Parts: sequence; structure tokens; C-alpha cells
Amino acid sequence: MSEGYEIFEGWVDKLKADIDSGAEIKIVVKSLDTFTKMNVLAKIGKSEEDLPEGEHLRVVNDMGERKDEMFIKIIEELGDDEPVGAVET
Repeated sequence: MSEGYEIFEGWVDKLKADIDSGAEIKIVVKSLDTFTKMNVLAKIGKSEEDLPEGEHLRVVNDMGERKDEMFIKIIEELGDDEPVGAVET
């Protein structure tokens, strides 16, 4: 079973409205299984009820301190050259 993913708090703050609306977002996350960063197209939910098919998403600040626990559903892994921090249109 997957350990889930990690994301910086700044990304969550920047994309709050898109997360709240359930939009698909291009974002950078770190896999907690492989400890590698990856660009993904995903949906993020604040709770398991918001995204029941999602995996754990740990939110950390720039100092690496845990802030929140959210949920993420990875729709597609993107290439390293894909722009991130945007909503899929």
C-alpha cells in the first residue's frame, strides 16, 4: 500500500480556490514511497469524504513541518517539462 504523497503548503495556499472547486491541477508532489518529486495532474481534497478514492497527502511548510493532512487522486504523471501550478482546462 502506498505511503502517499507530500506537498508544500505554499502550493495549497496558491491553489486553494481550485482545490475547493474540485478542479484538476498540475502540481509537484513528492512520493513518500520513493522520495522523488513528480509533476502530476491531480485532484486534491481536504478530507477523505471530499475525495474517497484519494491517497494521503501530507502538507508541509518550507521547514518540513507537517501542517495538514489532505487527500490526492493522481490522474496522470506528467513530464518534467510540463508547467505546474495551473488548472487543467
